[in-house]
Amino acid sequence: KPMTVIGDSGFDPRRWDAATPTLQAPDGLPCLTVAPGVRVEVRDLVFASPRGGDAACVVGYNAEIVMSRVGFRHVGDEAALYVDGGLLDLRDVLIDARTVSAAIVADGAAVTLYETAVAGAQSGVDLTPGSGAPSTLTSVTLIGSEQPNNFGPRAIGLIVRAARDYGQVAVSNAKICGYVEGASVSVSNSRICKGDKGAVLYNGELLFDQNRVRVNQVGVAAASGRAVVTGNSFAGVRDAIYAEERATIQARG
Repeated sequence: KPMTVIGDSGFDPRRWDAATPTLQAPDGLPCLTVAPGVRVEVRDLVFASPRGGDAACVVGYNAEIVMSRVGFRHVGDEAALYVDGGLLDLRDVLIDARTVSAAIVADGAAVTLYETAVAGAQSGVDLTPGSGAPSTLTSVTLIGSEQPNNFGPRAIGLIVRAARDYGQVAVSNAKICGYVEGASVSVSNSRICKGDKGAVLYNGELLFDQNRVRVNQVGVAAASGRAVVTGNSFAGVRDAIYAEERATIQARG
């Protein structure tokens, strides 16, 4: 039987500025840690970790974490949410994460994000998909700081890392703006803006379909691998498509 946590006062994402924390973490500790094999469902709650330090606000290890109408205010060196294995399902969630990490880090987990918004973090979502169910990101908004990072990891809105048991990731109807590089994964029917590069491919395959891109330098940049670019609109770019010697790009429309 899952554990269910429901806030008393409710949470309306449309009134985020007026939301007050329901559960605040002690300095340097998580707000919530979910043990292996446990399923927890959280609704109508606002988490706060104003001095997170090296701790994520929510941590799960081979657990199932399901959240609906939940807010995060996180300040620290690590992600607001960190999951290793298991499942992460976020719907109608707002995350304000002031961190040099990604706001959401999922390693080997099956991830579903729907109507979820992320702001403030150096990167939006850092995902290493597992071999189980596919991960889906639908109607997600990722807003970066629009500032170039001179140290630490690159500022990427959505980065998907390949593992040996690489799973599928589907991204559609997203808005990714304010990062140096928008996405390093296949994206469709989305908007990418206020950055240097729309999509980047470092290896493997990339499908970039029916997107609207307004960035400063390159719409789709491929260092290695194969990219298929179809039906997109590019504005403000120096080059719509750029491929290095080890990459091939098939473009139409």
